[in-house]
Amino acid sequence: MNENIIKLYKNNIFFPMIGAVLEGRAQGFILSNCNRAVTPTHFFVVNKFGFCQELYYEWDNIFFEKSICPFIENKNRMKLRLYNPCGKLRKYIDGLDFANQAKRGHYCFGGSIPNCNIDLKDNFIIQKMDLSNYEDVFNLNLSKRYYEDESDFCNNAMPFIAKKGKRIVGIIYSAAYSNKKSEIDIFVAEEYRKQNIAKALINRYLIECVKKHVEANWDCYINNYASVAVANKCGFNLIQQYNYYNIENYEKLY
Repeated sequence: MNENIIKLYKNNIFFPMIGAVLEGRAQGFILSNCNRAVTPTHFFVVNKFGFCQELYYEWDNIFFEKSICPFIENKNRMKLRLYNPCGKLRKYIDGLDFANQAKRGHYCFGGSIPNCNIDLKDNFIIQKMDLSNYEDVFNLNLSKRYYEDESDFCNNAMPFIAKKGKRIVGIIYSAAYSNKKSEIDIFVAEEYRKQNIAKALINRYLIECVKKHVEANWDCYINNYASVAVANKCGFNLIQQYNYYNIENYEKLY
């Protein structure tokens, strides 16, 4: 079944967070219209951190009303982060008082050679992260948030760190990988920002992507002007703006 969904998904704007679940690279689950158990036509894919998306060959209203809506309205579910709903699903979500709409932009790296101009000073260095230097200094839950453990993270997230002396001051890694596409996640300690560290990390990450024939993706809110500016300066092209919803957890609201 997953191969059929992946084939369907490749014809849409591709979010590695969703594709990784379809390929079995990330934990999550797939709701599907069970009346077509052999060849289902309508799906709702959710990764373990709550990123989710609807896909379908044929719309199944019974599945939508009996499976998708009850899942979204379940008081015990996790917070959901819904990608790009359309049609009846979007109309339904727009009517929920616990769903907050936003606009995000999806970017892809447009060059074969990274074009960041980097001038690192003050003895900053960029190095690959592996098990020998793994440290989650920013409490990002690196080994559990998107991956199985520290080894899985180091082997598959293509992580690089920025260091000043022995201190890690920044990190970049792939939050998800699917269909030879990776989605960048980057963090730099606040006191070390505006010193070209982000650009240096992105440059090293992009070199690794080019080496491995991986397409680097960048995804952010369109009003995150700092993130948009870095994406533009580092050679990313805007592919599409899309609708995005944070669907809050009931337990936090009531």
